[in-house]
Amino acid sequence: MKKIGNFFKRIGKGIAAFFRGVVREGKKVRWPKRKDMYENTATVLIFCAFFGLFFSAGYVIAQSILKAIGYM
Repeated sequence: MKKIGNFFKRIGKGIAAFFRGVVREGKKVRWPKRKDMYENTATVLIFCAFFGLFFSAGYVIAQSILKAIGYM
């Protein structure tokens, strides 16, 4: 029975050490400022819109070509 108790004690210490490490690493992170977040968000949205339009146009063009040759 003592071995089982030691097992859980070691597991508990390991879990606690893991979360202490997580907190320590979280403090080292350079969190972005509000202005940076707005700029990054705008960049992502613009790229998503661009590639959405790009792939939609490609789909429409491919569909038109396939209809023109009678495949669809």
